[in-house]
Amino acid sequence: HTCITIDSVEARCLDDAISVLKQSDGSYLLFIHIADVPSFVPYDSVTREEASFRTSSLYFDRDCIGLYPNSISNYICSLNSDGIKNTITYVFEMDPSFRVNPDKMEICLGKINVNHCFTYEEADARIRNPQNQELDDIFQYLVEFSMVRRKETSKKEVYREYENVFSTHDAHESLFVDSSLSANIVHESMVLVNYSVGKYFKTHGFPYIYRELAVPSATFMKEELKKVEQINSSLVRDRNFINILKDSYVHSFYTKNPVYHSGLDLECYSHSTSPLRRYMDSLGQYVINDTVFLNRYQDYYLKLWEYRIDRAIKDVNSKVRQMDSFMREYQFLKYKKIRCKKSS
Repeated sequence: HTCITIDSVEARCLDDAISVLKQSDGSYLLFIHIADVPSFVPYDSVTREEASFRTSSLYFDRDCIGLYPNSISNYICSLNSDGIKNTITYVFEMDPSFRVNPDKMEICLGKINVNHCFTYEEADARIRNPQNQELDDIFQYLVEFSMVRRKETSKKEVYREYENVFSTHDAHESLFVDSSLSANIVHESMVLVNYSVGKYFKTHGFPYIYRELAVPSATFMKEELKKVEQINSSLVRDRNFINILKDSYVHSFYTKNPVYHSGLDLECYSHSTSPLRRYMDSLGQYVINDTVFLNRYQDYYLKLWEYRIDRAIKDVNSKVRQMDSFMREYQFLKYKKIRCKKSS
């Protein structure tokens, strides 16, 4: 069946693809395909070790320092349309009203051939102007799915506002879900997978990496911003001030415990959908490969993963502030229009 990707116009590192299949009884199967890093990068490899030091890709004005070499993140593993790609695929059942039970998920090893790579603008244009083809039916199903998911909890919308304020990545789909139906499709699909994978490991009692986040109430934040604006209206648009505000009120970090995610109002949450951009997502894939696909859930393997996860969590959490400081310095230099010359 038809597989598509939706991403920003400059994206070459494509972590995820989506497909949907209507069944004879009027229900649907939703397939969310994530690039399979372990199929090309062994755990005991220098490449994986280097990624653990970097922790994530860094995005700049005109360049990117990738988590993995470009040959892997932009070509071999990227879910572009230049051949068959290995994936870890999450399969969900949707009823005829496009409601998904996230607790009923199947995790599969997949091989896909991406048929279409859309930018957000191209996907939105296709949604607005259907051409009565199979692809337009798929977009209609995905729009219906994403709108149903979005309505399920209003608290997600509050967190989305925080993301829009605090994001340092201009291409993140959360920044324009209100104006783009295709961005909403991507956003809801990724949240669904990140929750469902976390819930799967919580239910089975296997070690995994979870995301903990604490945010204040929307009312409190609006009052704080209002007070600042009364003093100096330009401050609420100043990136340095926003970063200070983020450090003061928003606390996010990785944990080995399946804790409540207050931003999304979910009982647990993981980072499992960006393995080519975030190290902890790809580390989770190694855990999935061992426990789900190879059935290595004996005590020895579980204790080994507990140790590896605990070590990685401590390391990545300690680097978060360093990475934030580095990106802030870059943003400051960019604001001052100071550029480092490339060496010849």
